[in-house]
Amino acid sequence: MFGTNLPLIKEEHFSIEDMKEFYLEATYENVSIRLIESNEITVRQYGEPFVDKEYTSSFKDGILHLYFPSRNSRIIDFSLIGKNLRVEIQIPQKYSNAITLITSSGTIKISGEPTWGNTTMESKSGSINIDKINSESLSLVSSSGSINFDSCTVKNISKFKASSGSLNFYNIKSLNSSIETTSGSIRARNIEVSDELMLSSSSGSMRIENISCQLFNIHLTSGSLQVNSLIGKGNIFTSSGSIKINSFKILGDSQMNTSSGSVQLSMSQSDNYTLNLKTSSGNINCSKPLSYEGTRKNNATGTVGDGLNGTLSITTSSGSIHIR
Repeated sequence: MFGTNLPLIKEEHFSIEDMKEFYLEATYENVSIRLIESNEITVRQYGEPFVDKEYTSSFKDGILHLYFPSRNSRIIDFSLIGKNLRVEIQIPQKYSNAITLITSSGTIKISGEPTWGNTTMESKSGSINIDKINSESLSLVSSSGSINFDSCTVKNISKFKASSGSLNFYNIKSLNSSIETTSGSIRARNIEVSDELMLSSSSGSMRIENISCQLFNIHLTSGSLQVNSLIGKGNIFTSSGSIKINSFKILGDSQMNTSSGSVQLSMSQSDNYTLNLKTSSGNINCSKPLSYEGTRKNNATGTVGDGLNGTLSITTSSGSIHIR
């Protein structure tokens, strides 16, 4: 038992032989998964007798489907919703096929370091918490709650979306990755993407230690961006917020635009690139040699080395540009 003060309602064991996907749909329950040395999946449901209905299970075409119905509304104690209503699942370490976990109002917690196939986790009102995970593809979506994990290695596409909550993680390795929050911050240590990275925040800041990718698209509507190290090419846009990058190694033509906020940038010392800088209301301060246009010196160009690595264009409507 992982820890609950509610009685056991139902327990079942399922062989993973011929199982292509484990699919779970829960309502109020908090879903907790850990890995074990076994050939069977064990499912335990805890709740209030006569209030919580037993889940149903079916196995068809290689898919084990578990469905947890809504609670008995006639005798439901609403003070219990979200309090220790649990589904505890033990999955064999050797299981490596697809996983789908969906809960309407509850958290999802994964302990250990599974290696799964296509993996999907969705929580409409609750957080998703993972230690480490390896998968073919990975989709983590929370409508109202945060997404937290230590690290993930994804062979193909990874997607992380929190509509109202923050995203917090240490390491992502993926072919392509989309990271999005509507109302919340993004905090990360390392993002390593072989191809394309998309980062988006409608209302919240981004603080990331290191980003390495071929192509990046970063968009913030209301919030600032701070990156310690950035390698790649692409576009960065903020409507209301500053851009600060301590080390940028450019791999091709790139653009940075902010409507209201400054840009502070340190370029890699060994790079060869061209600069196009423009600010409508602000100053340009650059340690590289520049040619200025206009009496206000708010439009400048310059070339470092042979300029063959690409052109970096930076535009601010209301804010200064600082480059060293």
